[in-house]
Amino acid sequence: MNKTWKTIGLLIKESPKYWNLSILGAILASLPWFASAWIVSWFLARAIDRVNDWAWDPLSTFVLVLFVIVCLRVPVVYGYRLNSWAAEKLSARFQWKLLCAWNRRDPSASFVSFDETLTRILNDCAQSLSEFFFQGFGLKILEPVLTGMSALAVLWILQWKIALLSIGLGLVLSLFTIRFTKTIEDLHAALQTKNDHLNQVFNDNLANMETIRTMDLKSLKLDQFDRCCFQIRTMADQLAKTEVLLKTLPRLGELILIVFTLRFSVLDPAFPVGNVVLAVSMQTFVNNLFAGFGTMHNELAKTAIHARRVLDTISQLNGAERKEDKAASFQELVTSLKVEHIDFSYGNQPILQDVCLFAKQGELTVLKAPSGSGKSTLFDVIQGWKRAEHGTIMWNGKQRGSGLFDTRKKIRLFGQDPVLFRGTIRENIELAASRPLNEEELKKAAKSVGWNECEMDTMIEEGGSNLSGGQRQKIALMQALVCDANILLLDEPTSALDQKSEETVYEALNKLKQKKVIVITTHRPLLINNADRLYALHNKKMC
Repeated sequence: MNKTWKTIGLLIKESPKYWNLSILGAILASLPWFASAWIVSWFLARAIDRVNDWAWDPLSTFVLVLFVIVCLRVPVVYGYRLNSWAAEKLSARFQWKLLCAWNRRDPSASFVSFDETLTRILNDCAQSLSEFFFQGFGLKILEPVLTGMSALAVLWILQWKIALLSIGLGLVLSLFTIRFTKTIEDLHAALQTKNDHLNQVFNDNLANMETIRTMDLKSLKLDQFDRCCFQIRTMADQLAKTEVLLKTLPRLGELILIVFTLRFSVLDPAFPVGNVVLAVSMQTFVNNLFAGFGTMHNELAKTAIHARRVLDTISQLNGAERKEDKAASFQELVTSLKVEHIDFSYGNQPILQDVCLFAKQGELTVLKAPSGSGKSTLFDVIQGWKRAEHGTIMWNGKQRGSGLFDTRKKIRLFGQDPVLFRGTIRENIELAASRPLNEEELKKAAKSVGWNECEMDTMIEEGGSNLSGGQRQKIALMQALVCDANILLLDEPTSALDQKSEETVYEALNKLKQKKVIVITTHRPLLINNADRLYALHNKKMC
């Protein structure tokens, strides 16, 4: 348990501000809700006790109670929203740390795969840790404690014997619940491992689809996938049955306490009959407190598993960046790019062999490369996403900066399918520029790609799904024109444009080449015929 609390402590230390706001939200949601339940129970108890009192006017009391309950709903709603907002912020911080650690990693370090990192982001952070920050602590641990202690105080005032019985039942049920802690912890850990394995199987099948089809391995791979799914379903069912049992146990305690309270009201004439309603209402909160101790323990243990996976992954990825961070930064303006004798292979399959390329400011360097020839791999090597087995990449005749952040500040890739975020066209262009742009700069960029009628405040969907292929490509070209990188890699930049727009884009690139190093892959005759330097990538080699 000490290890669990230590891990939870690391989660809290990540951002005390949002953690405190999350707890404040849980308190605002819990105590007014308890007060509402207590007021309603009190009103029912008084109504039962004074049912024969004709002098008592229940309507005025009812209106007052209703008004107070409506007022109490305001902090409850605000508390839930505050708790949810803070939980999203906390989860996002860990997702961002994972993304940053992945981007800063040493590409040669293979101990943490992309699939594992993606699982941590989507499963451990966005789902499990987010649920803990929102419900796990605030609404599953803090809320039962606050409302349970308040209800216990009410019961003690009513009759200390009822309070003691409620405490005893709660302790017995919580001890029984804790016995399942190890089972739940093992099932969650095994389920996460199987989910990782399923992701790996799926990605392997996706990456080797052609081989599977050619060698007729479909049935074998499907069997492997089905077995993994069956194991996950079996574990999930076992986990669900255990959790259902644990949720049923507190109801048993409530039933016992109801019977005792009713019997006590009959045996003790001084005990108002109406207090039975109040006691029955309050004992639910008390039982949730004590019977929930096991659930609280299980929740912490489950969260610690996911948190350790995330923290260990961040630590491993950060461990691979130390050498890189100490590397000397390349401070000069890059005016030339030289690729010398690059070799790259996937396993035993060579992709690039002795590839050389030279590009500099003042020239349009064009690369003719058929699909599957390795141009994407070459661009990945130039950007530093992949590390070549042999060869060097030089800037201004010198060894390029070895830090990945340094490399990516100098180089930008604009592909056939541009990465566009949900927002306005202006926001997507400014994202590439890393600064706000005035109207004159935006109009100049639009004119350079032949889109004079472009409305910069037009909202586009994720990926530009509401735009045509030509419009998406024009936005990508505008991004390239305003970005601050020294080297631009353009992959088929005019493939979706008409001839007139392509001529306009060529004129813009011809002017831009005086300020940038531009490398273009294309099949379009206009760019090929007007290239200052032309290469062809064929049979894994450059010619």
